[in-house]
Amino acid sequence: MKKIFIFPTMLFVLVMLVIYLNISYFSIYNTELFHPMFGTLLPLTLLLFLAGFLKNIKPKLVFLTVIIFGVIDFILLSKVEPLCSGIVCFDRTLMALVLSSLFSVIYFIVLLFQNKKNLKNK
Repeated sequence: MKKIFIFPTMLFVLVMLVIYLNISYFSIYNTELFHPMFGTLLPLTLLLFLAGFLKNIKPKLVFLTVIIFGVIDFILLSKVEPLCSGIVCFDRTLMALVLSSLFSVIYFIVLLFQNKKNLKNK
């Protein structure tokens, strides 16, 4: 259980360190810093961190699902063309953040129900 807790915590600290060191350059329009994969890592790190507290889940299955999502997300992001209007810019970074946040919330709910189901069966 401690190994599962250490990896997401270290990843989250690394992401927060990058944000802290580059806070003066931090903007959603700065695509050099806020790369699409960085936007994907933050919600996935929070998902792994919260999944570490659930008792009856298989970590290998969770990591495999996150890796599969990462590959699919990378393929989808390579097809997104930037679209800017006077109100909002819709680009790869925003798409990565939206997709990974949506995936993280839905997958955590699934893990939560699986955890409750496994606790009732024991």
